[in-house]
Amino acid sequence: MSLTEAIWKFRLNCFDFRGRTSRRDFWFQFLIGLAVMLLVTVVRELAGLSEQYDEYGSFAWNVYTISLLASMILPVVIFIPLCALVFRRLHDTGRSVSETSRLIVPFVAFYLLAQPGEVGPNRFGPPPHAPPK
Repeated sequence: MSLTEAIWKFRLNCFDFRGRTSRRDFWFQFLIGLAVMLLVTVVRELAGLSEQYDEYGSFAWNVYTISLLASMILPVVIFIPLCALVFRRLHDTGRSVSETSRLIVPFVAFYLLAQPGEVGPNRFGPPPHAPPK
């Protein structure tokens, strides 16, 4: 899967809580979201440092303000698609949404999300990479 395919797939399924997502797709899309958040944070911090040492500060202040707003809004915007992604990943392992209370403990969450998916169809639908019928 290429970067553009992963982004496109994430956008298409961002509000779809049904179905399944493979391990590879989940981690690729999760890492893309993490990289975007990290990039916004780095830009915000670098702009904040340059603001302290710039006499005029207009450009640095604008970049800092925009990146600060992005770092506050982006997690809210990404939250629902990330929840949908996690639910579909749990469906692929045969678990229901009611079992998500275990996700509060981070190690349990990574263990559950890293498990291989069920090979055939389960109660949540066909495997993510099954050929269409």
